[in-house]
Amino acid sequence: MSIPRGSGTDPWDIVAYEAKMLFGLCGLLGNEESKQYSQLVRNAVVESACLHARILVDMLLSRDSGKGDDIQLSELLPGFRHTSVEQLRVAYGDARTELSPCWILNKMIAHPTLKRGTSHDYTAVLKKLPGSIESVCQEIENHRRPVPSKLPKPTGEMDPRFCAKTSS
Repeated sequence: MSIPRGSGTDPWDIVAYEAKMLFGLCGLLGNEESKQYSQLVRNAVVESACLHARILVDMLLSRDSGKGDDIQLSELLPGFRHTSVEQLRVAYGDARTELSPCWILNKMIAHPTLKRGTSHDYTAVLKKLPGSIESVCQEIENHRRPVPSKLPKPTGEMDPRFCAKTSS
């Protein structure tokens, strides 16, 4: 992994940011107050949670875009192996497996494809991935001790009624 020259960016700060955003947005989705938000805002929160999940999974699974500057767990913690990473890999699936979380996030959010519509229910994705991501983050934290972890903790359960992006 090459960090852009002069950026001074600690890749762990980026991992922590993505985790903070994912878990914070998932907590917001489960917050009773979120029911007062307009459908537009609820859609934006759901889509943002999905994008942060996708980015975080890419880093934790050491996925390589081929551009040479990807943050990959395999480079942050060389030799780190844990079953939680493989469990996340299985839970996420791949881009060729239709309706896997990976396929859904790629086809329905990240890329303008003909598979997209004006609405999609992301409940299954947002219920499946955060727990697996949290497990990997916990193992990373255990592995990195005594270095204080920057990775945040999930803030709570989501209300599944707010996991659907609708066209209204």
